[in-house]
Parts: sequence; C-alpha cells; structure tokens
Amino acid sequence: MERRRQDNVPGRSTPRVRPNPRTFIGDLPRGLVPRIESGGADIRTMRRFGEFPWIMIDITYASSLAARGVTAQKFYPEGRVVTTSTIHDDALLSFDFDRELRVVSKFGPACHVPCDRPVYLEDSPAGRAGLIDDCVRSTIEMAEELRASSVRILPLIKGVNQSEWSRCAEPLRRAGFIDYACYVRQFFGHGTGRRAREMVEHIRGIIATCDPRYVILIGFQSPKHQADFPPAVRAFAGQRWRRVTVGTDSTGRTLRRSLRSLLASSNRAGKRRQSVLHETPLAPEIQEA
Repeated sequence: MERRRQDNVPGRSTPRVRPNPRTFIGDLPRGLVPRIESGGADIRTMRRFGEFPWIMIDITYASSLAARGVTAQKFYPEGRVVTTSTIHDDALLSFDFDRELRVVSKFGPACHVPCDRPVYLEDSPAGRAGLIDDCVRSTIEMAEELRASSVRILPLIKGVNQSEWSRCAEPLRRAGFIDYACYVRQFFGHGTGRRAREMVEHIRGIIATCDPRYVILIGFQSPKHQADFPPAVRAFAGQRWRRVTVGTDSTGRTLRRSLRSLLASSNRAGKRRQSVLHETPLAPEIQEA
C-alpha cells in the first residue's frame, strides 16, 4: 500500500543567504500555474492558449530538456517557468543535490522549488525531523549556490503541526526567506478522499505559524475553495486545467473558452481572498498536542 506523504520539518543552523534584490513579490507566480507533463502535447496547448504567464514543470522534465540544450526561455517564451522537486519518490531518490543544482543552473527557470524529501506520517518524529532538517539545509545551500543567478528559490514548508512548521520556517527566515511553497496533493491522493477543508485548515495553520509574505500551493487549483485561503496564498500550481479541457478541440475555440472560464473563476476567487481577513481558529486536528 502506498505510504502517505507528510510535509516537512525545519533545520537548525544555517548561514544567511543574501536576499536577491530582484526578488520582489511581483516577480513571483500569481493565480493559476498549470503544471505540465513531458511529451509535447501539454506545452503545445499552453502555447496555443498563450494566456498563462507562468507554468510549472518537474525537475525530471527540466533535466531532459536541459540535456538537449533547451533553456526555460526557449521552452516557454510566452511566459516564465517554475521547476519543482515535488516528484514521485522513486524519481526523487535518484535526484541528489548536485544533479538538481546542475539541472537548475543549466535550464534556468525563473523560480525553483528545491530539495524535497520523502517524509511520511508513519515515520518516527526523529526520522521526520532529520529529513526535514536535510530539506532545509539543502534548500539554503542551493540558494547560496544560485545566488549569482536569476533563479528565485521558493522553499518548501513541511510538517503536520506547529512544532514542525516552526522547525522548518525559523531557519529559513534566519536565512532571509519570506516566500514559500506548500505541497498539498496528499489531501487528494488515492485512498485519502477529497479533504479540502482539512487542507485549508492545514494551510491556515502554516501561515499563522510561519507568517509568510507569499505562498504558492502545489497540487490544488480548484476555484471552489481558493477564496477560503488567507491572502498570503497567491498562486495555485496543478493540473485542474486538464480536467476542464477534456473533450475540447485542442486547436480551437472550445479549449480557449474552457481555459478562460477557469482563469476567470480563479481571478474572482483571488479578489475575494485578498479582501477578507481570515481569523478562523485552527481545526483541532492540526493544533499541536
């Protein structure tokens, strides 16, 4: 049976990364960010539509593109690319720090979500802490290695309670990070049902604990619940766009109309989110025992 993946925990000591002066919040992804797969069909759809300023691809896909000499700018000249290390665990284990750094340096995305680690709910607290500490230390090291480049690092916040979120965020904040990524696909995976409310409370807990300037969610795009998140949540990366385009003519008006409708719904939710202060108490299951 597939093990449930958790979300991380913080490292302790780390050198301060000098913030990139170009990392303004306006330079980060906003709204819907389609996560696309290799094979060519997805990127052709994005190019035909031409209205998504950002797309996301896996580090494995970026690796294959970089090996052919394709950069992020060549791959998607219509906008900017975010790469992510939130990939299947089998692939993740083959992507060590040096390989990930080489791919990001060569491919040159606008943003990168680095150094994910396979952490599970059934792991011991000490085991989770060790993996999360490694995620944080590696993230800060990668940011230092890429400091002279234009790549902006969006660290993952991992964990299931306030202690773990703080363990993750405190060293990142000391290193100069205030913008983060959160992986939430585990709330909708096989055998877990659709736990949207639990996901919203999870993210509210992270934001209350970590006080980020900016958050991108990876693995959720439905406009239905976007307005429920705190205003710090500004981008949603995922594959909802695929569902609304099923059965459409990939070269014609139907596809364009379906994607524009999805964008419009997301934009309306975003306006409601930015106009509301979220002060709802945390659900009991995510409060620290």
